[in-house]
Amino acid sequence: NWTFRQIQISANRLANALEGLGIQSGDRIGIVLPQCPETGIAHIGIYKMGAVALPLANLFGPEALKYRLQDSGAKVVITDGENRGKLEEIRNDLPDLQFLIQLDENLEQDEFNWKNLLESSSDDYSTRQISSDHPCWIIYTSGTTGNPKGALHAHRALLGHIPGYELSHDFAPQPSDLAWTPADWAWIGGLANILLCSWYHGIPVLGFRFRRFDPEKALDLIE
Repeated sequence: NWTFRQIQISANRLANALEGLGIQSGDRIGIVLPQCPETGIAHIGIYKMGAVALPLANLFGPEALKYRLQDSGAKVVITDGENRGKLEEIRNDLPDLQFLIQLDENLEQDEFNWKNLLESSSDDYSTRQISSDHPCWIIYTSGTTGNPKGALHAHRALLGHIPGYELSHDFAPQPSDLAWTPADWAWIGGLANILLCSWYHGIPVLGFRFRRFDPEKALDLIE
């Protein structure tokens, strides 16, 4: 269980750590993680410093990751041991990628450990005062025609999602609400329509992702 205060402190530490690495407002930061606290913390920390989050699905193989990271010019990728191998395979093809931050303890020479990076950073951070039109995240289309297209969203996009969230979830927020989605938080549906809209209203979010969706197990989880 994480409180909103704990999430805020960790996001502050991440923002300070990223700025310490030289990352600036507007820089792209890839997130290749499952439904876990670090995913949500990464997004909040990135938004606070005015950088741009690039959510990338766990299902993506090396080629899919390479195209999106090349096209976006991402300077940092936050990932875990499970996805690290895919990134190592394409690292030489990513000239803009400067830093790899990963959750695992086993590091290569040019990698940073998430826990160590945050522990060595201050939890005091003043959120940058930026315009509602300032870029917030890039969501890539599935590439129905040609290569995937990066859709750049501004901070105000979250407010645009709020009415649909409230109306489709029984006029949320309601007492004792708890939100969960089987969708990866890298997809706009999982990220904006569940994680961020829920947190906007102070609704806790359950993080859990099946390796392969199983309706009976999903029902058991919901019950």
